Amino acid sequence: MSVARNTLLLAIAKTFSVSLYFLFGIVLPWAVTEEANGVYTLMSTLIAIGGFVTMFGVPLLVTRGIARDPARTAEAFVDARTTTLLGSAAAALLVFGYLGLRMGLQDGWQPPYLVLGLLICGILYFDARGTVGEAVCQGHEAMQFPALIEILTGTVKAGLAMAALFLLRGRVDDAVQLYAVYAMFLLGSVVRGMLLPAIARRRFIPGELPAPSLRRAGALLSESVWLALFQVMRMLRNRMDILLLGLLVPVAAGMDEVAAGKAATGLYGQAMRVVFVFHIFTDAFSRAIFPRMARLTRDPATRDEARLQYLRTVAFQAWWAAPLAAVIFLYADQVAGWFGATYRDGIPGLDGTTGDVLRIVALAMLLDSIGGPVGMVIIGIPGNERKLPWLGLALAGTSLLFNLLLIPRYGILGAAYACVAAAAAEFLVKILIVRGLLSEPLAMLGRAAPCLVLAAALAALLSATPLRAQALLGGAVLAVAYAGASAAFGLVDPAIKNRLRARFGRAPAA
Repeated sequence: MSVARNTLLLAIAKTFSVSLYFLFGIVLPWAVTEEANGVYTLMSTLIAIGGFVTMFGVPLLVTRGIARDPARTAEAFVDARTTTLLGSAAAALLVFGYLGLRMGLQDGWQPPYLVLGLLICGILYFDARGTVGEAVCQGHEAMQFPALIEILTGTVKAGLAMAALFLLRGRVDDAVQLYAVYAMFLLGSVVRGMLLPAIARRRFIPGELPAPSLRRAGALLSESVWLALFQVMRMLRNRMDILLLGLLVPVAAGMDEVAAGKAATGLYGQAMRVVFVFHIFTDAFSRAIFPRMARLTRDPATRDEARLQYLRTVAFQAWWAAPLAAVIFLYADQVAGWFGATYRDGIPGLDGTTGDVLRIVALAMLLDSIGGPVGMVIIGIPGNERKLPWLGLALAGTSLLFNLLLIPRYGILGAAYACVAAAAAEFLVKILIVRGLLSEPLAMLGRAAPCLVLAAALAALLSATPLRAQALLGGAVLAVAYAGASAAFGLVDPAIKNRLRARFGRAPAA
């Protein structure tokens, strides 16, 4: 399967699976208060972090192992399934440990936290079971059926949760609404956790499964521990702002600190949901190229081909992420206003609005998008496993430091500044790590710079026209102009050009 098709299928799968919890929050401002939105943001963040703890880095190892040796599919499937039990227990400790700490430090006794925590733990376990099946399919670069299952179960989750949210609106309090939403998420996760492993087994493991082995599962966990630590630390770098914002945000005299903390998390989290589209496509593309890069970087004889693929991935990421970041930066206030006046104008006593945050974090998402595939390349290079935890610790530590320094001083905007600073630090570290292995930093930046300059120039031109006040129309005009200009300047990836030529009946250029 081509990287382009696999990327599309993975993007669909991710949108309808783990990303759904984050993206669903986009509709919350129309159904719940800012405080309830903040609680939802916190819980979806715990799902994101808990998901990495539950899987302990195993899916990537399963994908990499199957890509290198398909004969080990059955054994890898059984061993990964065994590890989900241990990972689920560890995730439950993390979820309830954090909620207990938060209640003890600031929020006080909160029974809704306990109910939501139980629902989250169920979601994490069944999502992990489904992810094992998805990893097997991805190792064989066959995401057609998993993507269909993700669409089915994601639609079940979103549809039932949406119905529960709006049918209960005004009839029950916010806590009961959130219970219903997460109960529907759990139902969809149960279906996903049953169907995806069944699909993987039917397609790629036709015979009997080998007996479960604690020894093999332990060996897999031992092998994955370095990757798992890196992933958890990397996720903490991404979510440190939301975890700390409610605890550290400064509030005006007379404001309820607990309510203000939840509201600040809601305003900030809404901006992060808007830019989450960067993460969806970056993660999908990174995972799509991972099996191929794992094979190419394993053998020194194919290192030149790996270098070419690496530079193409950087150019492709910059090509689509640059105009999207430009549109979000240009129309941040209008986008924030779609969720209501509070998100556009802010809350008295809290510095910053959702629009202000959007303008800042768009830069962070751009850096993460360009550097995203670099992280997968680092993971795929043999011998890097033991270096990963130190990299993850440095990234999480940097994010923690920036958030501790900036949130108490600048509030919501401080969290956004910390996000950009942490993203810039990670980007710099990544390009220095691959220096000498695949490409010099200047070569990498040279591939990305034309797209960045073009998107910035078009945004500057658009800001001087009446379209500056029309987010949808202006964004569409910028996208069309960017597509035409990038084609004229030769910035479009050859694979995309060849597909377009084939679609319109022209043979690819020699």
